[in-house]
Amino acid sequence: MTVVAEASPSLALIKYWGKQPGGINLAATSSLAVTLGALHSRTSITETSPGLAAEAADAQKDATARGSKLDDTVAIDGRNQQLVRFVPVIEGVRYHARRPRPVHVESSNDFPTAAGLASSSSGLAALAVGLDAFFETGLSREQLSAVARLGSGSACRAVFGGFTVWPAGAEAARAFLPAEHWEDLRVLIVVLAESKKPVPSREGMERARLSSPYYDSWLQTSKELFAEGCTAVERRDIERLGWAMRQSYLAMFGTMFTSDPPFIYWLPQSLAVIKQCEKLRSGAVPVWETMDAGPQVKLLTLESATAEVIAALRENVPDARIIISGLGGAPTVESSAREKGGPHE
Repeated sequence: MTVVAEASPSLALIKYWGKQPGGINLAATSSLAVTLGALHSRTSITETSPGLAAEAADAQKDATARGSKLDDTVAIDGRNQQLVRFVPVIEGVRYHARRPRPVHVESSNDFPTAAGLASSSSGLAALAVGLDAFFETGLSREQLSAVARLGSGSACRAVFGGFTVWPAGAEAARAFLPAEHWEDLRVLIVVLAESKKPVPSREGMERARLSSPYYDSWLQTSKELFAEGCTAVERRDIERLGWAMRQSYLAMFGTMFTSDPPFIYWLPQSLAVIKQCEKLRSGAVPVWETMDAGPQVKLLTLESATAEVIAALRENVPDARIIISGLGGAPTVESSAREKGGPHE
């Protein structure tokens, strides 16, 4: 059997940045997020053959030293991966299987990988949901959220569609409101660089926690902004949500700028987009920006204002690639039997 799962990234409007010590990807801050319907991670899962396992062995040496199984193989965009980040998710689902067996995973994204567009959230959510179908374990969304979290914190939100929340310290996220709650909300994803970011999010979070003098202030500020953001979404108040969203990402970046050593993901074009948003807002255009660990800028606006915002960006930041996204739904799964004559399940 082959199972194909597809999931969309989870964009945090109120940010998750920092992990609680002593847990596995337990968030230090509560986050409010929305699913990006225009972006997709597609993951296929089959049973590993001996040939595939041997071919991937060299890529997995480091992972094997940490207790991974060579029989499992993972490839992203055609490149074999070390297993260390994927094993907790694979084992987390396989533990519940009546017939545990090795898996071959192939995943691809229709957007840049590891470039600040939350590809880990959608990729690992698709993996968890796909494994559940492959092993026929019948796990609940909450259980799948907890398992996906083991590979990527933000992946725990991506197993749901629409708006999601992940409370600080919680093992799983939960659905907040469906995509249909705010149908005219749009996210414009301004892609400014497609290369891998220089400082991985996990490393950046820990550096900020250990060295930024503003990290404790960030934790306290996040509590207030989370409550404000949730209320704004419930009321479909883009001005109130935009304000909270902007304060959240700027406070988060404040911990990066003041870490030792500091790390700065912004490009000159990132700042140009931010300034353009300020200019548009001064003209009563409802558009608010946010950023994650990377140079890309995401803009929250309404369907009625989308054309005006895009025209201004193309005039002032002509090299940017702009993706228009509505709100996405939950991951989907398809399964099919192997072709006649192939290896049997």
